[in-house]
Amino acid sequence: MAESKRNYYVYMHYFPDKKSYIGLTRQKPEDRWSNGSGYKKQPVYSAIKKFGWENIEHIILQENLTFNEAQELEKYYINKYDSINNGYNIGKGGGLGGDSWVEIDYKGNTYSAEEILQFSTVENLTAHDVTTRLGHGWDIEDILSKPKTRKNIKFEYNGKLYSAKELVKFSKIKGLTSSDIFNRVECMGWDIDRALTQPKGKKLQPPGCRNKKAECLYEYKGKIYRTFELLQLSTVEGLTVGDITSRINQSGWSVEDAITKPKKQYNKKYEYNGKQYSSKELAKLSPYPEITHHTITDRINGGGWTVEDAIFTPIRKIERKILNN
Repeated sequence: MAESKRNYYVYMHYFPDKKSYIGLTRQKPEDRWSNGSGYKKQPVYSAIKKFGWENIEHIILQENLTFNEAQELEKYYINKYDSINNGYNIGKGGGLGGDSWVEIDYKGNTYSAEEILQFSTVENLTAHDVTTRLGHGWDIEDILSKPKTRKNIKFEYNGKLYSAKELVKFSKIKGLTSSDIFNRVECMGWDIDRALTQPKGKKLQPPGCRNKKAECLYEYKGKIYRTFELLQLSTVEGLTVGDITSRINQSGWSVEDAITKPKKQYNKKYEYNGKQYSSKELAKLSPYPEITHHTITDRINGGGWTVEDAIFTPIRKIERKILNN
């Protein structure tokens, strides 16, 4: 049975304001996180944008879990770290993007997304609609009263909020409609500038360029480049044309980041006490069972820690205190 496969992770994002976000995933954590863009439709994304992905500590709490184990551990850690009241979780956990554990305050009482529907006057409103609207920053009265329509979704542009229909006026692209803008931003993950300026039918930075007749073109520092030309500008060791395409088109990186950020090195060895160790081997040297090889690599590669500090420093003093309570 798929449920018994041990391919789930439970993780924590620890923010500079000492608040946490707990999650579970069956993807590789780096793919799930996608440098923060994997949370664009969730309330925690505002905190990610505020502090910057590179300033947040990313910790694998448990791995090689069944789905049921991951569900229970996610709930356990959310409770232990109090990451609803003192963090960025909006529910008790136990699912993959589910709605049943979302807690919503309304007129002095707390309701799940399903329970809050009893107060709604909106035709065909679902629990998923409720959590989606919460993620877009709606207040509860609007959630329960505004009809389901694309007109109600607002996008931030130049410091103000606009509907897709209102954004059309900023575009000079012939034939571009509000539906085009909505689909480009909401469904395809484009930024607003690209959604307003890329001509229809032109293969400029399309999501995937293989087997396409049109060349992928990217604007960088006021000039237009093909992918292989961007590669010539890069000094990143081992970077390929495919890496650049994937970073920009699939992960939403800026061109600057795509050609300057180093590739993650898998199976990398670290020197400690005159010997070479993998991150997994270093994790086994740690007296703290919550420190995994992901913690080691994040600390050394992302945080600039020494190998010794990465092994022997508890994840956080505050975390140890909470776990011992």
